[in-house]
Amino acid sequence: MLRFVTMTESVSTKAAAVTMRNRAAQRRALGQRRDCFWLSAETIEFLNEVQEALGLSSREAAINAVLSAVRENQHIRQEFLAVTT
Repeated sequence: MLRFVTMTESVSTKAAAVTMRNRAAQRRALGQRRDCFWLSAETIEFLNEVQEALGLSSREAAINAVLSAVRENQHIRQEFLAVTT
């Protein structure tokens, strides 16, 4: 027999799930957005190095740190954004 689950039945009320939902809501309120990417093994290795060197809590934080550094460093930023002909 097919049974439909309502939203209230499917939402977990466990403390960890509630905490994760609250954190997600806070990040959305700050204008952050969740996305998924496929990354090469070399990129993962580099991000792990960044994460360890900076004492970051996650690979996601390492990605944000690298992109922030690129955005803030005018020379590196121009290297990425330079148009070559």
